[in-house]
Amino acid sequence: NGSYVRSKDAVISKNPLDVDDKRRILHNLKQMHRAAAISNEHFIVTNGTDPDLEQYFSFGNEKLVISEHFDKLCEEDIYQIMCACQKEEYTTVLKGTKHTEITAWWDRAVDIIPKDCGKGNAVNEVLKYYGFSKEEVIAFGDGENDIEMLENAGLSFAVSNSREEVRAAAKELCPPYWENGVLQMLKRFL
Repeated sequence: NGSYVRSKDAVISKNPLDVDDKRRILHNLKQMHRAAAISNEHFIVTNGTDPDLEQYFSFGNEKLVISEHFDKLCEEDIYQIMCACQKEEYTTVLKGTKHTEITAWWDRAVDIIPKDCGKGNAVNEVLKYYGFSKEEVIAFGDGENDIEMLENAGLSFAVSNSREEVRAAAKELCPPYWENGVLQMLKRFL
């Protein structure tokens, strides 16, 4: 989601979660009796599971890996925390944090990342690294966590079955994934 950006063997930018915020969020989730998944460039592990978190991971064909070393791994740089929750719980999840925000593309789970490190930040970092202009970038998105990226790209497409706010952020629409919409658009330009 933009807090760790790499290209081949080069790390373009990295911005881990604030240490105090990370601890506070994990404490808040524990108080809420929620499992948490943490990730960095080496691992994605969790301290437990629940049906929504399992389904969230299944969307990306991932399986939850429950680690007995979760607390120790939390001491490393973490770029994202994932957990099951709904919009009305966002304030509780982030209670006591200062440098962290929630980004979501599904209504039953979230990604927790450093402020100002969303996918739009990743686009900007890649532009700087390669010396590209905004006009040379094409972005595709379908979730609310893609809005900033769509706005930062010279040409952006929202998948036609995405939410209204996502479609509004894009310059054009493309067919849904089951019609290979992204592939259709790439063929058009390449």
